[in-house]
Amino acid sequence: MLISVSFVDNPGGLFISGLMFVGADGVFESLGYIHKSGMEHITLPDDQYVRGFEVAIDMCGIRAIAAITEDGTVSSWAGDPEDCPRRRIIDSEGISFLVAGFDALKLVSLSRDRISRQVQEPRDRFLWYPEIPPPELFFDGVLPLNEKTDRKVPIMTTFFGENDGRYKTQMTAVGSHIFDWCHIIRINFEFTDDSIQRCLGDVAFEVKRADVPLRFEGHGNSVGFFEIDGGGGEEIVSLEAQTDEDFNLSTNRTELLSNADGPFDVPWTKVTPRGKKIIGMFSQGSGWGMESPKRILVAGGSGFLGGHIVRQLLKSAETTVAIVSRHPKMPADVADESRVLLHAADLTVPKQIEQVFETLKPHAVIHAASPPYLDTPANLMKANIDGTKALLKTASACADTCAFVFTSSDSAVLPTQEPLSEDDSVLYDETNAPNAYAMSKATAERLVLASNSEQLRTAAVRIPATYGEYDTNFVPQLIQSIRRKEHKMQVGNDTKVFEFLYVKKAAEAHILAMTALFDLETRDKAGGQAFFISNGKPQKFFDFCRKFYAAAGHPVALEEVTRIPFPVMQAMASMAEWVYWVLTLGYIKPGMRRTAIDHLDSGCCWSLEKAKRILGYEPVADQDETIRKTMEWAMETL
Repeated sequence: MLISVSFVDNPGGLFISGLMFVGADGVFESLGYIHKSGMEHITLPDDQYVRGFEVAIDMCGIRAIAAITEDGTVSSWAGDPEDCPRRRIIDSEGISFLVAGFDALKLVSLSRDRISRQVQEPRDRFLWYPEIPPPELFFDGVLPLNEKTDRKVPIMTTFFGENDGRYKTQMTAVGSHIFDWCHIIRINFEFTDDSIQRCLGDVAFEVKRADVPLRFEGHGNSVGFFEIDGGGGEEIVSLEAQTDEDFNLSTNRTELLSNADGPFDVPWTKVTPRGKKIIGMFSQGSGWGMESPKRILVAGGSGFLGGHIVRQLLKSAETTVAIVSRHPKMPADVADESRVLLHAADLTVPKQIEQVFETLKPHAVIHAASPPYLDTPANLMKANIDGTKALLKTASACADTCAFVFTSSDSAVLPTQEPLSEDDSVLYDETNAPNAYAMSKATAERLVLASNSEQLRTAAVRIPATYGEYDTNFVPQLIQSIRRKEHKMQVGNDTKVFEFLYVKKAAEAHILAMTALFDLETRDKAGGQAFFISNGKPQKFFDFCRKFYAAAGHPVALEEVTRIPFPVMQAMASMAEWVYWVLTLGYIKPGMRRTAIDHLDSGCCWSLEKAKRILGYEPVADQDETIRKTMEWAMETL
């Protein structure tokens, strides 16, 4: 199939004006205004149906569109999606009928003709439900749940009075459908004329959701009503809302009080519109109360990567996180410590892990715990292999746990200088592993992927060297090099390329993998799979380091670099290890280790296509900006 996309250029920019769908037999259907000059084309495989679309939007219309095929692949974009909010409309059984809305020049809304029979994420169900708001309207309300959400473009909007308020006098009630005591899942607007139907939220609320655990079983689900005498002149004049929880209406006759019976101490926000009258409501929450309460166990959640995973998990108001570590501590700058539980446990002691699972009953495990790269072989093998075995065994035995994400490493995979896919990659084994860390991580990954089952879906996220705020390894070493005047030194000729990863994207990838294992549509594709995750910008190691030096105000020109031959550094590292062994009987390790020097001669280069296709992962957009932020933090903190 070929999708041809037509554009119109107006003072607000370039927008889509029409779509043309051309089948393999040459038969075509078109929507909107087709301008044949300057069209862009999306080619799709003939053996797959169109599962949905992703669009880049703003208040004036649709700027770009991509198609999503049967296997979940997102096509190339027609138009420019940069710097625009994106929405998806997906039907797992395929889309064969579209409803499009146009103004005098361009496409402004897109929707499908039915609700999918399968459970889907809210972000995939709605695309301006039921209509896109006109730009002249005021949007006053509770701030968006997601800071990336454009407040000017609501995810869902309903005009119960139409744009001119014509139905306000026919309104009789506003009904709220409440899930698990406190989460409003849908708002219905009722009128004297039954043919007028308006609602905001989940249009398929009645679908049985027996698989969703309730935190407040004694309260369950309920329905409430605000009666409104629209015919007698009563109308809504203000709202009072709690983010992702509750709301109340005030009319010109009745001041409704806040509901003090909720389980959470969430502040109320009063919304008094600036316009002359309220004719509709909107929602910015991508889940809009549909997000199931989740309990997530993060092994290693007090560490560098684990801490970032915890912070990102807590962005969901429905998530409780348990940090498991031998010496657990609260990560810095956690938004809501009340939803973080600290459990002291040794992963290699099964009874301790079983006690944690009995207490928490986690829905998912993210296993980001590991000793340092240069720890002793005994510690690495015990923690990474025995600890992973114990976690997997306990997770498999827990009826509530259905997802397990493991943090793997570039060190577990045989290196390559050509873009490597997961299918072509080879894990180290006992015959060829260069060190204990590589051996232990490769073995642990095999255990995780082999444990994938209908009860427990598993996945491995392979990450390279990470950097970012709160780094305790890579960035502190760079700062130390600057302070010791060693930042102009380089080992070898720096010919091998490496992958690198901003820690916030690493954390995001783990959550994407967990979400994919939960999702009915993607769990079979993600389960039992490993995913390469990186910035998508392979580069030479010391070239990359010099970007950090420059960001810290210490740029290094190539002619200033002092190159130390690689064999010389290997010999020096080996000698240092031998001397320390003789003098301390191995109890103290030198700062320079042969294993670390050898790693500089390995390198890696990965393809991220699998992670993009199945997880929806997108590499960091501006690597230089992440480096700037990291060094700004480091120079102030370290």
